[in-house]
Amino acid sequence: MKKKYLVRSLYLLALLELCIISFFAITHSPTIQNTMVLATTIKPEPLTELYFENNTKLPHTINASHPYAFTFTVHNLEDRDMKYPYKVYADLGTERLPIEEGIISLKKDGYKSVSERFATTSLNGRIKIVVELTDQQQQIDFWVEGKTKNEK
Repeated sequence: MKKKYLVRSLYLLALLELCIISFFAITHSPTIQNTMVLATTIKPEPLTELYFENNTKLPHTINASHPYAFTFTVHNLEDRDMKYPYKVYADLGTERLPIEEGIISLKKDGYKSVSERFATTSLNGRIKIVVELTDQQQQIDFWVEGKTKNEK
């Protein structure tokens, strides 16, 4: 009986020593402290959401001189206040036709929807309409088929 008690006491003592050594290693080693902080801290991942509102209602075909509209939204999840310079343009492959540009200022967790209207004079073929957050190097786009007044 005394032998079992002695063995258990030695295991308990060894476990206590291991805990004490671990405590001093953690509190006195910057590398271990940093590892513990990284392993136990949830760090938010900053990001910006950029999306079209009512994306199923984006225009598919556009006719010359007829106005079209769409709305895009920017949602600031960067964990700080942000300014978002943006450009909206028609990408024709070889050139870009500007539609709009501006700056959106958003508080942390804020969002803003921007409505855009555009019309073309005589664009034929596939045209990509692009919304670009220039500082974020982030963009969204949709394709339209351009037709002149004579086409149906």
